Amino acid sequence: MVSASLFSALLLVSIIRESAAFSRPIGATDGIYTFTANSTSYMGSANVTKRNRLRDTGVHCETSVYFSTADMDKAIEGLAQFFGTGNSFYARSVSSYYGSAVAFGCNYGNGQHMDAEFFRNEQNLINTKCGSGRGGWNGHESWKSSYGRTSAAKSFC
Repeated sequence: MVSASLFSALLLVSIIRESAAFSRPIGATDGIYTFTANSTSYMGSANVTKRNRLRDTGVHCETSVYFSTADMDKAIEGLAQFFGTGNSFYARSVSSYYGSAVAFGCNYGNGQHMDAEFFRNEQNLINTKCGSGRGGWNGHESWKSSYGRTSAAKSFC
């Protein structure tokens, strides 16, 4: 279990302008990240992003994406601990990086609320369709969100 002080040290907030997806800065440490686009650059692409995501509903599997399954399990568990018994995020994304893998949640609306149990179930749905060692995501049109995992080298959301 991550202590409050260690969790605070791992929590890094990144504000990135003019980007539609988040990718961890080169050399950044493992931990939890949030991504927020400023309102000026976000306004120009909000409708396009929303339409694209609405088509991406259900479980989708990535091809030719490689990462350590052990790293993926730790990244998933890191984000599950962040969600705990219920936690909200209003940023564009929240993510947990560990080694070669990243687990993420994407917000295409006005904020999301998630708990650890449901987040783990999302990952199990991806495991069932894609395999436990593969990247993928599960999109929710009605919630304007998606949750998944991929290589730490890739961008998402």
